[in-house]
Parts: sequence; structure tokens; C-alpha cells
Amino acid sequence: MGVRTDPLAEKHDRGSLFRDQLEELSGYLRSEISAGRPLLTPAPERDLSSVVWVAAREPESIDAAARLGLNFVVGQAEHGVQQRHYVDHFRAAGGTGQTKGARMVLVANTDAEAHVHAAAPAWRTFNQMKNGRYYQLAVEQGRIPTSEPTDLTDLLQRIEFVAGSPESVAAGLRRYLSDTAVDRLDIMVHVPGVPHSAVQRSMRLFARDVAPLLAA
Repeated sequence: MGVRTDPLAEKHDRGSLFRDQLEELSGYLRSEISAGRPLLTPAPERDLSSVVWVAAREPESIDAAARLGLNFVVGQAEHGVQQRHYVDHFRAAGGTGQTKGARMVLVANTDAEAHVHAAAPAWRTFNQMKNGRYYQLAVEQGRIPTSEPTDLTDLLQRIEFVAGSPESVAAGLRRYLSDTAVDRLDIMVHVPGVPHSAVQRSMRLFARDVAPLLAA
């Protein structure tokens, strides 16, 4: 996980230190011999650098992840169209590792049923996010209106919460995958405030109905 040093970071510019440590870690995981760096004991049986995922926004740190052959993750906080810039940068820098994003997901039998369980958690999440730098940057760039959300659909889109029937969730995740061009997707099903029974049903419906639609 990289320390942000782009305009989203106001303090603690430690990007250079992070890149040095990232290179050192990669060397250990690859059992590379270097002056002043002892080998791991016991030595890894294979190159373990493939398990490393780098989350960074600073161009130099994305370049480092690409150069070292590591994986790259863009996470949950931003809209897919914004994350695409970082994924494209990683590929343009020669990145051969995998790329991954994440979305909050709630699946129910119908859109209406999902929205009943998603509404209160979505508003709580929005109130936490709206003062954050990611959200404010999206407003400054015109990707999000300055006004409050007009309805639940608007709210869910602003916080990137994909909630609905299996067909609606599959469509929303397809859009996200297309927007970002990531190779893999993590889903976050335990959104704070969603009832436990709804979370369990969401996981079952995702495995049974949504995953096959995405695979197709």
C-alpha cells in the first residue's frame, strides 16, 4: 500500500521512501542478491512478488510497481472513469501484473428489495465520504454535482454502491469493469448497516446468479 503524494495528500510526502522499500521488498521475495541485503531464510521456493498488490496514485510509484512487475489495485473510493487513468498509466509504464478494483455490492431478488436494505447504509456512507478528498476532487472536476443527491439511485451512483437484482448488479459491475479495464474485481458485501440476513442472501445470489452473468 503506497502513501499518497499527489494532490490528494496534504502531509507526509514519503513517496521516495515507499518506492525504496517496495524495491527492497521485491528483492527479498525474489531472492535477489544485493549488497547490504541478506537473503531470506529459508529462501522462498518461488518468486513471491506476484502476491504483492500496490495501491498508489503518484505517477512515480505507479511506474515503480510496473517496473518491478507487481500487481496494481485501484480500490473502492473513486469512480471507475477516474480509476481508468491510473490503470492506463500502469499499463503504459510497462506493467505486466494484474490490476484490480473493488465495489460495494448488495444483491436481492429485486431492485426494490435491495434498495430497502441499502438506503440507510448508503446515506451513512455518503455522509462519511462527502467531506473526503476523493469526493471533493470529483466535485471539483465536475464528475459529481455540488448539490445533495436527489434520490436513492443518484446516491448509490455517487458512492459506487451497486445494489439491485442479480441482473442490475451484473450490469453495474460490467460497466465498472469496462470503465476501468481492470483484470479482477473484489466485491465488498458487508457494508456497515446492511442486516446480516441480507448480506448472507446477497452472497448466495451473487454466487448463484451474478457470477455466471459476469462470466458469460
